Order: sequence, then structure tokens, then C-alpha cells
Amino acid sequence: DFEHDVTIPLGRISGRVTDSAGRALSGIQVGTDPEEREGHPYCSAQAHTDAEGRYELLVPTGLHAVTAGGVDLPEGSRPYAEAPVEGLAVTENGHLRGVDLRLEVGGVLEGVVRNPDGSPAARALLWFEGRTRNVMLGATDEDGLFRFSGVALGAHLLSARGQTGGTHEPVRVEIVADETRRIELELAGD
Repeated sequence: DFEHDVTIPLGRISGRVTDSAGRALSGIQVGTDPEEREGHPYCSAQAHTDAEGRYELLVPTGLHAVTAGGVDLPEGSRPYAEAPVEGLAVTENGHLRGVDLRLEVGGVLEGVVRNPDGSPAARALLWFEGRTRNVMLGATDEDGLFRFSGVALGAHLLSARGQTGGTHEPVRVEIVADETRRIELELAGD
């Protein structure tokens, strides 16, 4: 027995994930993160869509953002860009139904990051610079290689930082639907 029992008030968010033509997408990961954390328990939830594209998430009360698409796609699926729905107010025992997400086909960004000496930049971080916030893409593998599918279409400013502190100034990349954009970056020495 515990001295203190902890009770976290919970609610639900559910909906459907479809492609741009309205067809159900199965096996797509849907996730949530709280938008406000102060005074509320921090907890995220994840679920995968069923054969009809439906999902349901059990989350703590408060404001949440729900996303699908991006890098968390089933192997072999088209590269759907991330689709968010923000500002969802979940109440205790409440159920927000019809939080539907429509995914558009994104593009693929792949390439290599090298250290100033030309060697592979293992575990270098890559992100898109944003006006209000940066969008983390991920890291390179041990050979300095990266591949991100489901990248949002349009022009982006791509930045990189190596494990040893070398950085690369933002580079403009254009992402096109169903196409792979290849890029090579060399980190500057500090």
C-alpha cells in the first residue's frame, strides 16, 4: 500500500485519419502532447489507426495538440506530411469526438552531414528553422547519413549541429510531393 494515492483526471480524444481524397489510412501513429504543462501532469499519448482510420487517445485534462503523419509512418507507406490539430480542451471524463486529421503527401529529405575534415558526422542533429519555433527532424546515423520521409511541402531552412559542436548555417531546401530531395552539408569548425 502507498501512503498517498495519486489521481489524474482523464478524458478522451478520438477521430479519423484520411488522405487528401478522404480514404481511411490504417496503421498511422497519432500522438498528443499537452499544450499547457504548468499545474497539469505532463503526459503524452499515442495510438495507431485501425482499418477504418479511427483512433482514440486517453489523456490528462487540459489543452492538447494532436498530430499524425511525418516521420512516424508505417514502413512502405507514402510520405505523408505531419498534420496537427491544436487547442483541444479536454475535461475530466470528457470525450472530444471528430478530431479528424487529413494527411497530404509530403516529400523525402535525405543526404549526408560531414565534419570539417570530411569525415562522417555521426549523430548530428538536423532541424528546420522556424519563425516562432524550430522543427526537429532527427539525427544522422553512424555514417553521417539521414533520411526523413513525410516532410512538409514547400521551402524550409535546414540547419545541422554535430556532436562535437560544429554547426552549419541554415540552407534553403525545397520539398516537393512524392519526390526525394538530396543534400550534403559540411559542418563549420568552432
